[in-house]
Amino acid sequence: CYRLALLVAQRLLVVPSEDKGTVVVFKLGGGAGATAAAWLLHGGPEGDEGGRFEEPISVIVAPGGRQLVVVDNGKHQLQCFDLETRRHLWTVGEEGSGAGQLSQPTDATYTRDGGLAVMDCDNHRISLRTAAGEPTGTLGSEGSGDGQLKDPMSIACCPRTGRLLVADKNNHRVAMWDEKGVWVGTIGAGEGAGEGQLKSPRTVAVDGSSGLVLVG
Repeated sequence: CYRLALLVAQRLLVVPSEDKGTVVVFKLGGGAGATAAAWLLHGGPEGDEGGRFEEPISVIVAPGGRQLVVVDNGKHQLQCFDLETRRHLWTVGEEGSGAGQLSQPTDATYTRDGGLAVMDCDNHRISLRTAAGEPTGTLGSEGSGDGQLKDPMSIACCPRTGRLLVADKNNHRVAMWDEKGVWVGTIGAGEGAGEGQLKSPRTVAVDGSSGLVLVG
């Protein structure tokens, strides 16, 4: 699991279970915390066995808290659900490196303009999409230079600046683009365990109030 979702207002914790092929929704209790699973998502429309998840690895919630997007690494897809009705809304993606295709996606984030940015790991790029999942373009290519990525694993959007930040695993850095898709630069002083260095970062997050970047 690369990203789970906490919905404070609804008191829900949404966790992808990659090994079981499900997404588990917990109802948060009082002091006892999340005591039991409230319900499960198996993927696809009701009764559609072919639409079931294979390896759901990350989940994100749309602004407003109504829709849930599941990143399925095994099926190279995104699936979207209505959190109130639990209804399947859409599925996009197929395996490949062409326009609109994905290869082992690992994460996604909503951009400041309400679109989606998907971490297309094995294609070493960001797949840019509308809120309905339709492809609009890509950022990045395989390599270690400016604007390039090597096995990127996680993506986050800074709500204050609109910048996209990527945990660029095998370049041992965090790569950044501005909200117009222009390369900004990197965070990280090379591979290692010293101050300011990173080694195979797999997750990145941004604190919305302070702008602090968290890398794991």
